[in-house]
Amino acid sequence: FYSATPIPPLFSYLRKVSVTNHNQVDVTCHIDVAASTLNYKVMRSLDTVTANYVHIGTIPKSTVTPIVYSDFQALTDANSYYYRIINVDSCGYDGMKTNIGRTILLKAMSNSQNMTNTLTWNDYEDWSGAVLSYKIYRGIDGVMDPNPINTLPYSGTSVNTYIDDISTYLQGEGVFDYYVEAQEGMGNIYGFSENSLSNIAKAYQDPLVFVPNAFRPEGGIVDENKIFIPTTTYVDFTEYEFSVFNRWGLQVFTTNDLKQGWDGNIKGGDKAQLGVYVYLVRFKSSKGKYIELKGTVTLLR
Repeated sequence: FYSATPIPPLFSYLRKVSVTNHNQVDVTCHIDVAASTLNYKVMRSLDTVTANYVHIGTIPKSTVTPIVYSDFQALTDANSYYYRIINVDSCGYDGMKTNIGRTILLKAMSNSQNMTNTLTWNDYEDWSGAVLSYKIYRGIDGVMDPNPINTLPYSGTSVNTYIDDISTYLQGEGVFDYYVEAQEGMGNIYGFSENSLSNIAKAYQDPLVFVPNAFRPEGGIVDENKIFIPTTTYVDFTEYEFSVFNRWGLQVFTTNDLKQGWDGNIKGGDKAQLGVYVYLVRFKSSKGKYIELKGTVTLLR
């Protein structure tokens, strides 16, 4: 009597899990295409406890490797997820399980007092070749630099920290975007060398505004203010307003241009009289908060 039995897989390896978009994780698996496989169950958990893994999707049998599953229900800005894939044999029974893959959760926090941003993230798990290093990428006001700002070697501390000095980047609205790319090292038993991306984390720097208390349009003293203009850093230029009023509340100057100041002339080109004027500065911070500054300035002649 001869019986045909399912051919079990010789291997099933989770090559990588990677955040590829907001709330999207791609799971890539190397499979044995010769095995008698019905389909592949994609499992996800917030920890490594076996009982906590939830079946989130199924990949049909494939004759090519690798297979890829996109998880669109992951909250990539809030959680680091563990994934594994189970081979279901032709009889419908669970078979070989892959290694575990863990996503990288990156968090960014601004330190406006010393003009730095602090990044923290968990280690990627679990490659055959282990993690070699982490590349750190930065964007400013939504424009991401394609080149990493730094590369940190794998430390094995589980939680990684990097402090980014942004004191030389004073232009813009103060929104800094970051993501981390894990690089696999040598020694993968299947010959792979993978990478995995974290979520994009944002750090919002507080605005810095300095307003002079006096100016002299005609000058006369070296380095004296000839134009009355606020000095701004990390201010949303699309929602900026700067106005000057005389003592009777009449507006003598207004602009929405961060680079334009008052030259001491009023409408019509006449010189404004010396004395005290009231200014009003309105703008939106990188966090979306509307801020209003009021004060007085003395015009000297």
